[in-house]
Amino acid sequence: MTLEYYGTNLDQAGHSFYILSENNFETNRDRFNEFPFNPEALPYADRKKEFKKGVVRFYNFAGFTILAISGSSADTRGGSKSVFFVQEDLTREVFESKLKAHPLVQKIIAKMPFDVLW
Repeated sequence: MTLEYYGTNLDQAGHSFYILSENNFETNRDRFNEFPFNPEALPYADRKKEFKKGVVRFYNFAGFTILAISGSSADTRGGSKSVFFVQEDLTREVFESKLKAHPLVQKIIAKMPFDVLW
């Protein structure tokens, strides 16, 4: 399972694409045009309202499993997001458990200045 991430690293504002290893952010800028979804638009808000920080949305779309969190570990601007995804079809429960067990994902979430509403 290759875990990909659209968001910030642990200490800089500004979103980018990464492949997450256990302890490293590997920049992956070339992937944006390859996705059948727009990570920048996630999480989708109901009635064009911005989500409260920490809201989590889960999606299965075109062979991808996606978990999007409203907010970031390093960017306090409105519209910041943390989007984790794999190119596999997984249930929410399975994907959440994999994310919660991933050391770097846990560092990202621990640094968020709000509660993540799993």
